[in-house]
Amino acid sequence: MKIKDNYTGFCFDEACNYIRTKIINGEDPVYENQVTNMEEFYNRLGVS
Repeated sequence: MKIKDNYTGFCFDEACNYIRTKIINGEDPVYENQVTNMEEFYNRLGVS
């Protein structure tokens, strides 16, 4: 991901854990913004 800022990396890690936990528990993760693919998702994060 090339995230160099420790705080941003931590927040991203926590978000991934949230999504993973929801999926494991059979729930749907709640997203603020809807995206159509992972490229759009990463672009919104400012990661290329």
